[in-house]
Amino acid sequence: MELGTIRWTDRLPPEVWQIVLGFVTFGTTRQCLAVSRLFHDLAARRLFSWLLIQFGSWEVVRHRFASASAEGDTSSLSGCKSYDVLIRVINDPVFASYVKHVGIAAYAKEITNSEMWTGKLTQAVGAMHNLRSFGWYTSSHTFMLPSNELLETLTSTCGRLREYSLPIQSLDALHVTKRMQVTNISLDIDIPYVFGSGREQYDAHRKSFVSLLETYRGSLAELSMPNLGMRDCPTYSLQDLTHLAITYIDEHDDIAVVFRYCTRLESLDLNYIPVLALSAAVTESPSALPHLTHLKLCFSSSPIGRGASQPIADFIRSKKKLRCLDYADEAMSIMAQSPVMSAIKSLATLEVLGLNFWKEFLEAEEFTLLRHTIPSTITALRLCLDYEVLDEDCQWIDMWAGLPGLVFAYVDDCEHGPIVKTIDLATAAKSLELVGHRSKFHEIYRTDDRVTLSEPWSPTQVEFRIAADFGCDDWEWSDGKPYKEVLCADDRWAICEAAYDTPPSSLSRDTIPELLQRTIEIGLGRRVTYRTTSCGNPATHPKPYIMTTQTIPRHLSRLPPELWVKIVEGLPRGAARSCLFVNKLFHDVALPTVFARIALSFGAFEAQQAPTEKSLDEPALARLRTLEESRSRRALEILARIAQDQTFAELVRTLQIQACNAEEDELSGAEQNERLLAAIPNLKNLRVFQWHWSHPPPTETIVQSLADSCPRLKRFEAPLFLLEHLPVHLLRSVECIRATISEDDGVSLTFRNEDPGVPLESLLEKMQRPLPSPNGGEACLLDNITDLELLFQNEYAPRDLRGILSKVPHLNSLTMVPLQDVEDEQQEEMYGALQALPPNLPSFDSFAIGPVEEIMTPTQFDALCSFLRGRPQLRAFVTKCSLIDADVEPLFEALGTLQNLQLLGLYFECTGLPTKEWLDHLLVHVPASLTALALDLDHGFANKDTFTELWSRLPALEFVYVNVHGATVLTPNQFIRGARNLRLVCFQDRFYDVERHGDELRVVMPPWPSRKVRFRTAEDFGCADWEWLMRHYSFFDYMPANY
Repeated sequence: MELGTIRWTDRLPPEVWQIVLGFVTFGTTRQCLAVSRLFHDLAARRLFSWLLIQFGSWEVVRHRFASASAEGDTSSLSGCKSYDVLIRVINDPVFASYVKHVGIAAYAKEITNSEMWTGKLTQAVGAMHNLRSFGWYTSSHTFMLPSNELLETLTSTCGRLREYSLPIQSLDALHVTKRMQVTNISLDIDIPYVFGSGREQYDAHRKSFVSLLETYRGSLAELSMPNLGMRDCPTYSLQDLTHLAITYIDEHDDIAVVFRYCTRLESLDLNYIPVLALSAAVTESPSALPHLTHLKLCFSSSPIGRGASQPIADFIRSKKKLRCLDYADEAMSIMAQSPVMSAIKSLATLEVLGLNFWKEFLEAEEFTLLRHTIPSTITALRLCLDYEVLDEDCQWIDMWAGLPGLVFAYVDDCEHGPIVKTIDLATAAKSLELVGHRSKFHEIYRTDDRVTLSEPWSPTQVEFRIAADFGCDDWEWSDGKPYKEVLCADDRWAICEAAYDTPPSSLSRDTIPELLQRTIEIGLGRRVTYRTTSCGNPATHPKPYIMTTQTIPRHLSRLPPELWVKIVEGLPRGAARSCLFVNKLFHDVALPTVFARIALSFGAFEAQQAPTEKSLDEPALARLRTLEESRSRRALEILARIAQDQTFAELVRTLQIQACNAEEDELSGAEQNERLLAAIPNLKNLRVFQWHWSHPPPTETIVQSLADSCPRLKRFEAPLFLLEHLPVHLLRSVECIRATISEDDGVSLTFRNEDPGVPLESLLEKMQRPLPSPNGGEACLLDNITDLELLFQNEYAPRDLRGILSKVPHLNSLTMVPLQDVEDEQQEEMYGALQALPPNLPSFDSFAIGPVEEIMTPTQFDALCSFLRGRPQLRAFVTKCSLIDADVEPLFEALGTLQNLQLLGLYFECTGLPTKEWLDHLLVHVPASLTALALDLDHGFANKDTFTELWSRLPALEFVYVNVHGATVLTPNQFIRGARNLRLVCFQDRFYDVERHGDELRVVMPPWPSRKVRFRTAEDFGCADWEWLMRHYSFFDYMPANY
């Protein structure tokens, strides 16, 4: 184009040409700089609106070059260019006005004249009056941070700044960052793959982070942060957000917070998230986030079944406004994600789609499903496939050829067997303008029928790609940086596979114990030889892989710590505690599991339960006194550690207080409560608080401190006769409040005949007391309750029982049982109130009803059976009413309608029907998928033949409770003979862990001690469902020998 031919361009307003240039590629825009002064000025505004300033060489830091000479050459080259740009910005106000977005790539290990560099950068930023966004990118290898002077300049001179991305250490200058009038914030924690490092960085800046969010209340629209920030993010900040990105979110509660409070969210990015955690969250809130248009999900590598992906698929299908979806699950094949694929196909408004999948052998059926899934209306497609073997008969090129509106395509396949060539892809997709293939990006030029590719983007342009490079914000969103980090994670997986001969993506429940055993043995210094296939079974590899203590640290450090955490969580508590002493990695991994639940003993339970002092000899009394002193001292030490160590305190999810001091020891109780009050403010992640017995009693101040300091508290338990004096209504976040029965409470009920109605009615009144809600309306604790327990006693029943049952919208579990005895009128009211429970409760799946050992009337029996038939979603059902053979058939038929039933508890009267016949009759009606069963057999008889059908008909049983109130000639091992998957058994009031010895299951001796039985928790069972099943069963406190 010659100058003489473009004189007419002056007749068009420059604003029109600016719009025209907005539709051409960056390469073409760059050529416009040499056309004319007009085109130069117009092109410069676009080309230099985004500047990348490099300190050092990011390629060297990312191990792109191995030699020191390469480092020097690259660092020098990038440094000179950046310095020239800074000087141009400082000396040319017009050029400085072009700059709207700046990124600082701070990767220099050493900078000569560093003060000069940072000074010039600060001076240049001060000239950028049109700056809209500022980003700082660094690495743990160099760890350069923006100076306070630079941040001050951003605040004082860049009045149009609306977005920044900074390392979290920049919050050290909180007084500066709080004055920036921005709407979009991104705070980064470096080295996310190293366990514990991110936590240390975040903990050091926690208060500053919260203070920053408080400053931007009502103005913050977009937030990108590490998962640790979710625990402190104020609710009002989440309610204002339209865009949210979280990295390495691993807690179900954190995800639930997003779904509950981010009501205006339009874009959600969850990077490296456990599938099961998200599945549980969307199940609880299937209609959440109705305004979502952009959704990015990248899952951690943990294989799941289709059942876990179905809720996620339903959630995606319900988002009718969704335009952009990025779904990455590299632990699953395409076929295994068929529910999600079906949901994607149903999205009528989808324009941008990204998919990541893994399959060892990529077959034709995967190709067919994928091709039929991708909507023909999409304009951008990112497809990443990880495979070992490719079906060569599949015509993969047809997938892109069948998308008439496709403008951008990115493919990440395997170099050893690519599914497509770049030029073939560009030719087949007629509308394609930009193509990416692995690490190469090309613009596409078409001349008649001829297709040519531009030179590939430079590595720096690929590494720091922005929306302007793509020409479309949605394309940059689909190929954004979080997935580049995921690719780095894939490289780490490949290293692990080479080391273990077992692909981590194929880990299952059966392979994890073997992998853990191998690792622990190596950590203990043993030399081990293993041969395994990808399924963990004995293999026929010609060469076994040999690991030694010299090689293990490197291999272990490359296995993601998130996987080790999951492995350790599946261990018995004793084995997890042993991991603390293997090495630093195992110590850090095991720490959250070991100290997730802490039981503090004030005094000793055994001393309070022991016989009178006159019947004990002096050595036994001395042992009891020593036990009291040691446990109390240990409790105070742990409380002191919690008060002093915020990181340790945040590991604690459950805190149990066993208040077993001697009644006359009031001084010790006062000190213990004082230490507890000092520790509570640090328990930010506390979910469960339990107080058993009442020496010392819990105080109002303790409850007030829990309300002020523990925003994630979900469950609160305290002694029955003390609840009346505790301000439990202040615990705004709790979902369950339970009354524990202490030794004093039992005496009050049995011997003093005290009325439990007073404290119970006080509790119910507090749960219904109106409280201000965050949305400005009124709410009460009943609105939050998911686990409701209603107690009856003699002539007492809760007032307005039907009204209470009608006001629990989030109910999961309902329990109605007597403390001891109950009169006929109260029993009738209990069953009659069932019809008041709303029939459409979405999460209601667990139901327990008493009274103990009483027989239901025909009317009550009909009410119960009708209730069960109307609740097909029930997973758990317990009745402790005595069942007789004359009228049990309707109940068994009702149980047969509960196809989701997994937990069942029944009380049989065996006088009219022998024990074995009772069992055989029951097994005909219950589903074979039952995993936990509790049976009381009154007047029963049991021998080695009684339970044979139980194990064959219910092979999935993992926990069984059986108590024969009659005669039994069985040992625990004889009882479980024939069981296949049993993990825990309670036989004749004794709890036994179960282990496999060869092909046979055996109980672990001795049984659980009396203290563990009395204060049992979900962590003791290893399953919250089993703790719920046993919650209202009482056990005789058997004491050890010599007591």
